[in-house]
Amino acid sequence: MKRKSILKKAMVSVLAFSMALSPMTAFAAPPNSYHDALEGTGSSDTNETDVNNDLGDFDIIDKDAKGSLTIHKYDLTSAQEDGLVFNWSDTDHDSDGTDSTLTTADGKQINITSTGQENAEAAEALKEYTIKGVEFTYLRVGDVKTFSDVNEDGVNGDIELIYGVDTDLMKILSLEPYNAESNGEDFVAATQIDGTNYYTSQQINDALKAALEVGTYDGSYATDEGEGTGTSNDEGERLDGKEGITVKDALEDYITTSTSVHAAGTAMPETDADGLTGATDLDLGLYLIVETKVPENVTDTTNPWFVQIPMTDIDGQEWFYDISCYPKNQTGHPTLDKKVRNAYGTPGLNYDSTGPATYTDGEYVNTGDVYSADSEIVTNGDTLSGDDYAAWLSDDDKMGDYEYCTTVTASEGDILDYILVTKLPNITSKATYLTTYELLDTLSDGLRYNNDVKIAIYNSEEYANVNDTTHAIDVWTMQSGQDYNFTCEESKGKTDGSTTIDITLTEKGLEKINKNYYDGQHYLVAYYTATVESDATTVLGDEGNPNDVTLVWERTSDEYYNTLEDRSIVYTYGIDLTKTFSDENTKEQDFKAVQFVLYNETEDYYVQAKQSDVDGLYYVTGKATAKEDATVFSPSAEGKMVINGLEADNYKMTEIATAKGYSILQNQIDILINPSMREITPSSVHYMTVADDHDIEHPSDDQELILSDGTTLVAKEEGTTDKENMVIGELTPASATVDGVQADMCVYGAQHLGSEAINATKNSAVAAASENADVIISVMNSKAFLLPQTGGAGLYLLTIVGVAAVVIGVYSVSHKYKKKAC
Repeated sequence: MKRKSILKKAMVSVLAFSMALSPMTAFAAPPNSYHDALEGTGSSDTNETDVNNDLGDFDIIDKDAKGSLTIHKYDLTSAQEDGLVFNWSDTDHDSDGTDSTLTTADGKQINITSTGQENAEAAEALKEYTIKGVEFTYLRVGDVKTFSDVNEDGVNGDIELIYGVDTDLMKILSLEPYNAESNGEDFVAATQIDGTNYYTSQQINDALKAALEVGTYDGSYATDEGEGTGTSNDEGERLDGKEGITVKDALEDYITTSTSVHAAGTAMPETDADGLTGATDLDLGLYLIVETKVPENVTDTTNPWFVQIPMTDIDGQEWFYDISCYPKNQTGHPTLDKKVRNAYGTPGLNYDSTGPATYTDGEYVNTGDVYSADSEIVTNGDTLSGDDYAAWLSDDDKMGDYEYCTTVTASEGDILDYILVTKLPNITSKATYLTTYELLDTLSDGLRYNNDVKIAIYNSEEYANVNDTTHAIDVWTMQSGQDYNFTCEESKGKTDGSTTIDITLTEKGLEKINKNYYDGQHYLVAYYTATVESDATTVLGDEGNPNDVTLVWERTSDEYYNTLEDRSIVYTYGIDLTKTFSDENTKEQDFKAVQFVLYNETEDYYVQAKQSDVDGLYYVTGKATAKEDATVFSPSAEGKMVINGLEADNYKMTEIATAKGYSILQNQIDILINPSMREITPSSVHYMTVADDHDIEHPSDDQELILSDGTTLVAKEEGTTDKENMVIGELTPASATVDGVQADMCVYGAQHLGSEAINATKNSAVAAASENADVIISVMNSKAFLLPQTGGAGLYLLTIVGVAAVVIGVYSVSHKYKKKAC
């Protein structure tokens, strides 16, 4: 009797171990029979030992018990950046295998083999890297049964655990239905019970692993890629090195959608600030867990996994019902860089420009895209190659204006070419899809958007940074009737007069990004042109005309946004000239008789300008290659002349006329304007590290993000990233020389002319503080030397001189002939 009891206990112990870990071989139960593996003992059953759930006794499972799942979520990318080392082992569940370990920055080694039980030591080491805002969804996918099969000898059978799988999940995992000839082989079901196919844990694990590694799911999740990106073959396999993405998508859809053969899963609460979430009161059985939503910083979700409730500890000694899981995430972020240059094709500019925008009757008429016929530099025309970009910019004069930079100097009337370059983040499954990708670009009051924004997609940083659209994978435009990939809304009316361009990807645009340009190696470039206004709204001097852009992005967890910011600045200047006469003449008509033309020696053009309503005040409008097309400037009736809107260059001012009785200047006036300079570093989001004290993303208590247009966006704080704010470097102020001598420059609001117009602008406070705006010049004309009047005393002198000359001439001729006669 005692011997029989010992054998009985031994057999049950072996069976329990097989249920928890992997199929085991034992002596046969009745052939081709099965029963519920989790039927165990109930509360009314007698417990034969003092240790409940002891695998050595028949009360191996409490069938009335409920289980729970607890998930601990950590940012392994940030931890690794901070010096923690993870050593993952494929044999950590083998009796003679190697454990997976974590080595902390101070050299301490911690066992992190997944056992289903809480690992307090690992939790302590990783507590600085928790991720908030991740959603997991769980679904009880099948029953667990004990199955006894007849071996080939017809006598002994295999006793093993089998798990029911519905047909939807079978398709995703490439599991094959039961057939009597090959049951249990490869991915063929071991048996079929009441129409449901059952598989061993080994089969399910192998099928999941193979699907995730190879991506053989052949449904609608295989993507059709564009140039330069990965593609899918006929079997749905990704050819870009990304493993199992399509299967992840399929499992995410499976668990979040109900069908005729399975229910939808239940979403756990989002992970909290400690990276924790979970579910309780769970029925016993086999569960699938899938990561279904993530905050904006998560790029790579954890592979879906199965868990059985209850399970045994890794030593096979005891059942437990409360399961702890430690899935890992990879994180990453986009980048943002805003740059500007003078658009090649500004009206009237030389270098073979054929820019179609023309200045007519005080207004710009845009007759088409802006581009150059010969430069091979791409602008909004999208027709030219950038292959010779570096060679074309070898001329320093052109380099300063036509290379994309953070700051640029420009003349009023110039067309500026803006690019917003953002490197797209990694996207590895539907859970990591971008749901918001928006660029809010705010232009100062003195800049007018030309309603011509486009978006180009690149797989080359080099081409993206020069916006060479001949090498773009795709170019998106906004044409009437088009199924837009993005929208662009322009708004004005803020207190400072700025204009906001809201460039937002539509669902169609986001779908293209998520399915085609997901690998973290693609660049989105939004580009457009703007015109520098020829009026008082353009701020001259060191304050410049800043343009701030904000990138806002979100993935699938609601309200987990983040932002990046950058700025570019456009600088322009002026000349404030005072005209005087040496005899202190103040006659209005004499001041008005003075005339100048202004020539840009740096870029070889004559300045064109319009006169404002204020006498003597001009705003630059364009450029001319011929002198006869140059604007003739004249002072006001008080001798004041202001030319606003000059780019920082070397100029020659020529006085071509002056008042009657005065001498014009003998030489041209040489004017050199050196531009203001600032280094601007865009904001960046990077991996969270202890060294950076885990700065939070949104420092205000209410988690408000202040966008470039001044609005706020309320966002949740997941606390997993550090953010470096945009840095505006020290100003190198503008300076000027006149004829090689250092010249004073005045504040924009202190010009001799136009202060009323400046004060009337919405940006008057900035204008009043903008130093080094206008070069101060004083030009004096002297009285000419006087000649005698006709009919006056000078007539007698001329007569006497003339008679004397005749007498002398006669004498000389007579004397000459006399000599010859001798």
